[in-house]
Amino acid sequence: MWRWRWAIGNSDLPATTRDVLRVLSEFMNREGDRCFPPIGDLVEKSGRDRKTIRIHLRAAEEKGWLRVESAGMKGQKWRQKKYVARWPDGYSHPELLQQGGGVMPSPYDDAGAGEVGELRPEAGGAAPHKLGAERPLYNNSPLTSPINSPERGAGERALTPTERKRINREFERWKPTWPRHEDYSRDEAKAEWDKLADADRRDCIRLTPSYLRWIEGRVKPYSPAIFLRKKAWKELPPASGPVAKVPAKSFSNLWMATWLEMLLTASNQPIRLAPVEKIMVDTGQKSADEIRRNKLVDYCASVVEGMLFAARRREPWRCSTFLEPISERFQWVAPDSDLLAAWKRLHERRCWPWFSWVPPMGMRFPPVDPEETNLDTAVEAAITEFETQISKV
Repeated sequence: MWRWRWAIGNSDLPATTRDVLRVLSEFMNREGDRCFPPIGDLVEKSGRDRKTIRIHLRAAEEKGWLRVESAGMKGQKWRQKKYVARWPDGYSHPELLQQGGGVMPSPYDDAGAGEVGELRPEAGGAAPHKLGAERPLYNNSPLTSPINSPERGAGERALTPTERKRINREFERWKPTWPRHEDYSRDEAKAEWDKLADADRRDCIRLTPSYLRWIEGRVKPYSPAIFLRKKAWKELPPASGPVAKVPAKSFSNLWMATWLEMLLTASNQPIRLAPVEKIMVDTGQKSADEIRRNKLVDYCASVVEGMLFAARRREPWRCSTFLEPISERFQWVAPDSDLLAAWKRLHERRCWPWFSWVPPMGMRFPPVDPEETNLDTAVEAAITEFETQISKV
């Protein structure tokens, strides 16, 4: 914790931000794990107003020096935030790294020096380690922690802010699909979610409904955290479990079939209203249909967000091979054509996201009846037939 406080004081953060973080650090333990001070306590200790405190905490979070989360406590009276000390990605300070192989000396180091039972100098024991000498680590401070150290990334790529936001959004969309999720710890489930690989997260989102149907009436569901830790969706029988996947180029037949299959699956998920949303409906602020539609829009967008992210980077997407025979019958649709406009309208009616750009070579979609003059009716029939085909596989 002392190292983090020292680095804050020598950072390029504004003076007020540094002072607010100094006050916040008084509530943290030595490891900088987390603390839950109410804004009122920070105001009292710093002598600054609430707005200033919030502005500079947000600035520190954006710079990567702090992580702010909900404390998980409910009710107007207990809306504290959880604050965790962090190090910005790629942080490196010359003075810090010149001393002790990247570990700044701290006032606490002598208290933990030596083996268990070893006497300190004042008790007649051996002299302490000299500065710069090799010594064991006895803390999980932000600097020395393998989870968030400046040297992290030698064997593992650090997540970008965009990727962190995507992972958080995916979790927020998956969480409501779990029965009685509000009765379980959000923080525990989120910690397990963060440990999953991207492929596991996608499989989890896709297979959770199948898993819940599979265990219904037989066993009690796990808590969300245990479900994620065990990767319990992999317990599904082979017929319902993950299938073989192959990389597919963006907007290819197989890629487009996967896009539609994922959106169809997402559309069939139950959309539940949160307690505050039920109050809004009861008081006439919004209709239940409006709230469900907005939540469905967000959920469907999160399901295919990874595909769009990979497409923008011109990276292939791993698609299920069972869709290959069906996708071979897809037809080419010219850009700026009336048929493509009809497919766009179908996406809008079903609360599905549409593409921010259309490849100049056109796109592939399920074949439509050439004798149907109403294109909206034609594409609805085509997507219904596509859904029927994948349900039989």
